[in-house]
Amino acid sequence: MSGSPERDRPDRRGALPRPAPDPVPWWRDRRVLVRCAVGAVVLALCGYLALGSGWGSIRYVTQRCADRIWERGPADECTGVSDGGFVFGELDDVSAAIAKENRRVTRGSLPYVTVALLIPMTTDETDPNRKAAVRDQIRHEVQGAYLAQRRMNDRGSPAVRLVLANPGLGSAQYAAVAEELDEMAKSKEDNLRAVVGFDMSEENTKKAIEHLTGDLGIPVVGGPITASDLTMPGLARIVPPNEDQAEVLASLPDDANVFLVEDTRPGDSYVDTLRDAFNEKRPSGALESEQYRSSGGSDDDPSLAGDFENIAQNICQSGAKDIYFAGRPPQLRMLVLELGSQPCARTKNSFRVITGSGASTVDSYVPRGDLDEWRQALARVTVEYAAVGHPEAWANSKAPEAEDARTEMKHLRSAAAGLKDADLEDSRLMTIYDATRTAVTNIRRQAEGGKRIPRLDEVASGWHQLKSVNKIKGTTGWICLDNQGNAFNKAVHRVRLDPKWRTDQKLDFVDVAWPEGEPLDPTCTAPRR
Repeated sequence: MSGSPERDRPDRRGALPRPAPDPVPWWRDRRVLVRCAVGAVVLALCGYLALGSGWGSIRYVTQRCADRIWERGPADECTGVSDGGFVFGELDDVSAAIAKENRRVTRGSLPYVTVALLIPMTTDETDPNRKAAVRDQIRHEVQGAYLAQRRMNDRGSPAVRLVLANPGLGSAQYAAVAEELDEMAKSKEDNLRAVVGFDMSEENTKKAIEHLTGDLGIPVVGGPITASDLTMPGLARIVPPNEDQAEVLASLPDDANVFLVEDTRPGDSYVDTLRDAFNEKRPSGALESEQYRSSGGSDDDPSLAGDFENIAQNICQSGAKDIYFAGRPPQLRMLVLELGSQPCARTKNSFRVITGSGASTVDSYVPRGDLDEWRQALARVTVEYAAVGHPEAWANSKAPEAEDARTEMKHLRSAAAGLKDADLEDSRLMTIYDATRTAVTNIRRQAEGGKRIPRLDEVASGWHQLKSVNKIKGTTGWICLDNQGNAFNKAVHRVRLDPKWRTDQKLDFVDVAWPEGEPLDPTCTAPRR
């Protein structure tokens, strides 16, 4: 039988009930579709608020510092790209000057390109002396880029818009900042065409440059980076690498009994290549090197006190007066203090430490309370190193490049006088100034006299053209790039720590020398190897 007794029973009027309608599929049910649509909108909104970075999102509200600048890393540091409107660290005055010049450029009649200065622009130093020293180094580099921008905007086209790119402490956030720069390189409004900077030859520096030049195709001009293994397509380097510095410094030792003190910590390109360069200059019969292993931090590594006491005793026992040092400034200070405090009849209490350009920041590791001890040590220990520049280097030089360097230095001194706390002695301002001018010169060469904005690949492949008649007349001397983008026979400025260690003068200029043994001639071109 079909049906159900209850279902088929007539109602009071004697009529059978209507059968129940067939169920409607959910995708045809208007009410279900409305609910689904509302749910999807809610889910999308929740996802946007939780995961997005646009206006109104949780990240926008809690992590945004400014346009293209976000809190990143364990310290929630503001990293990203600023046109001067947002101030990184303690760069108020120079950031305001950059913002003003950028407004003049973007409102002007000339086409313009953007150049970025990429360096860590804040510090986590807690020691007041070190914090002040690092702050000064950062400011000098930013000032150098700004003064170069002004210099290049005095004439020529395209004009230059300068932005500051902060990759965070230790350049840890370089990848995220590089993505911001990549967007600017693709933007017809920004037209980013080069990145300058990088002031430490460390692992993150190498990774950042490889990412920018290799993955993103953005041309780079290095600042005071001297590690010999930092050579790659798209990168131009305007300072003498470690092997060239060692070539010049090798003439300093008085005898073959030159010692080598080296840091064995892995991952530091500057130390590794400086050590290798010094070892090449030591005779085969030289004594085995003295080694230590630093932590890689910015402190003095108190645990190494015993190591340096032993190293100083071994140096004294050997009778060596000259010591090559392949390490960073914190440990350089420890070595000098140990050599200066231990009596050593064999050397008549006299030593000379010879090292690379990294020594330029050793002053930040000399506490004010230890100045007397430091001066006493320098009275016995001469510290000479290869600097990438010095404001007095060309004053009396008769080298072919000297006249051009004096002219550019005169202009830079005049321009720097208008900036608060500008200082040329540590060479950082000079180096970034020359690096920025190198970048802009190459961009303009590819721009056909300002008729167009060159492509990134044109800029990246044009570094080798900056030689001979197209050489850069820098404050640090002529800059003549070889086919690999490295400065050929770049002048090395030998300096000595002033034993009087005065507030306004901590260095004595010694001389200028060239890795090839002779100054550059006007052809300024590397020979065939």
